Amino acid sequence: MVLLSMNCSFASHWKTQLLKSYYYVYEVIKSIIIYPGDPVNFRPLDASPEALQRDVEYAASNANFWISLLPEDQIYLKGRTVLEIGPGSNFGIPLIFACHGARVMVVDRFITPWSADYHPKFYALLRETVQEKWPGIDPTPLETVLAQGRYPEEVITLWRGSVEELTDVPDRSVDLVVSNAVLEHLYDVPTAFSQLARITKPGGLGIHQVDFRDHSNFSRPLEFLLYREERYYGIEKITHVEFGNRCRPCQMWRLLEQAGFAVRDFRPDIFADEEYLEEFLGRLRQARKSPYRDYAAEDLRPLSGLLYMVRQEG
Repeated sequence: MVLLSMNCSFASHWKTQLLKSYYYVYEVIKSIIIYPGDPVNFRPLDASPEALQRDVEYAASNANFWISLLPEDQIYLKGRTVLEIGPGSNFGIPLIFACHGARVMVVDRFITPWSADYHPKFYALLRETVQEKWPGIDPTPLETVLAQGRYPEEVITLWRGSVEELTDVPDRSVDLVVSNAVLEHLYDVPTAFSQLARITKPGGLGIHQVDFRDHSNFSRPLEFLLYREERYYGIEKITHVEFGNRCRPCQMWRLLEQAGFAVRDFRPDIFADEEYLEEFLGRLRQARKSPYRDYAAEDLRPLSGLLYMVRQEG
């Protein structure tokens, strides 16, 4: 079940965001080859001026896009509690939300350590960018982080662990949960969604960009569906699920609703090449031990998309 509700302006904007987002995925794959076995967030950060500018633009543009999807735009954030899952090497997006008046948290299995070479430069440049983009915004959260050279609890809460183990966050305490290219890296999707449902307030929102491709080879994005469950579990363990958990959009939709969310929209933005899909289906039907052997083409065609969901009562 797919809702094709994108208008032309949305599609154009989000296509640009995808190019930026998937540049990061390319960097993930490259870094796995260079630093085998190390979590991505623990690898060296690029503090060159070009990289810093790229990272700041990425944070500002994605924060702005998510804000545009909220009721009342940035006004919605004031006084709300916001959680970002898997923020990556910096906390630019949640700190932008904090500057708009939100109480912010992040959760990640691998919280990136503070880098004296990278983070002060990044947050200083982000502060300048934020003040230019949103005149009148309160830069205090960024200024506090810069002044203390760390992440004070009064500015941002850091949860070190997986979403599946997010047991310390109180029930019904979060208004908004966001993530970008993260849900495909969950190792226990049903448990993770149950935790998100538990901590999200009734009526609370979830906005998630998900990349459903096989991250080991984007040119052949469905290959990992051929593996039997036991074999792919071994790959997930070695790579920290960095190649993807194989969950398809229809599966994710169903699991979210089972957890207590109403999926209001799924906006696919990348599709499998038809010639490749036809060839792949022939091989998939012969993969007797693949749990995806009988999946329909329409369930395999979407490779990426934006999920927008609301926590239901009860």
